[in-house]
Amino acid sequence: MTEPGQDMRDTRAPSERFIQNLVSFVARRGPWLAGAALVVAAIVWVATGFYTVDNGSIAVVRRFGAISEPAAPPGLHVRMPNGIEREEIFPTGEIHRLEVSGDNGVKLDVITGDENIVATSLVVQYRVTDAASYLFGCDLPEDLVLQSVRAAMLEVAGAMLVDDLLTTGKARIQNDVRSRAQELLRVYGSGISLLTVTLQSIEPPTEAAAAFRSVQDSRSESARTISDGRMLSDHMLSLTRAEASRMVEEARAESEGRVHGARGAAERFTALLTEYRRSPRQTRDDLLQEKLADVLPRTEVFILAPGEAPRLDLQLESTRKPATP
Repeated sequence: MTEPGQDMRDTRAPSERFIQNLVSFVARRGPWLAGAALVVAAIVWVATGFYTVDNGSIAVVRRFGAISEPAAPPGLHVRMPNGIEREEIFPTGEIHRLEVSGDNGVKLDVITGDENIVATSLVVQYRVTDAASYLFGCDLPEDLVLQSVRAAMLEVAGAMLVDDLLTTGKARIQNDVRSRAQELLRVYGSGISLLTVTLQSIEPPTEAAAAFRSVQDSRSESARTISDGRMLSDHMLSLTRAEASRMVEEARAESEGRVHGARGAAERFTALLTEYRRSPRQTRDDLLQEKLADVLPRTEVFILAPGEAPRLDLQLESTRKPATP
């Protein structure tokens, strides 16, 4: 035994000594310490009911798993403490992009209305418009978008001919696929709004690509020939119309000229007739003089008084040169 006054060496481990001292402390101050601990725990628990939503986000609050607040706006908010309610912060306005193709990354094969097969790939852009439905309405929302667009593409392609799909039907395909896929997403309550559906590529399978290209080249050549024929026809028709218009204008001008000439001649004849009726002899002499001037423009005309005998002086000169001896 250890004598009184002699130091006793404690051989316990440090952790064991700490636990025993803590038990002794709690035993001496038990009721007060338990009350303080409960108060602190209650304060901490109540403090978990405060949360903040940043700009560009919303919060979806659930109470015992059920949605109590579908879209809490940005700012400071209060809810029931943890264990009763919990919030899920979700960013708004973000645009998601998804490539839609077949399994294993290959292109999606679809059957057309005339029983041809074409390979397609699409790109979809969408936005979440209902965060509560997006987070808790379906398990895999991205996969739901993928399958909805695939189903819509199969339905649209099955109602169209392969020629329309490969040539002029791109805009129609994109609009119809977006409309029908959006309807499926609405039925499933996904909270997703499709913004655009872009048809990246659409082409025949590799095995039939050469035949499709040959047919397409023939159709292009046929369309080009028809277009050239129409252009030539339009050109010739334009030339013919221009020539016909010119001939008509010339005929009209000649007709108008003749009409004006005839009217002028008629007016002159009327005036001459009036003059003749007034002085017949003078009119005849004037007409004779005008006619002689027209017929013999280089002949000098002498007008003799009545009863005077004419005198003719003829001077004939030979223009022939004498012959050389």
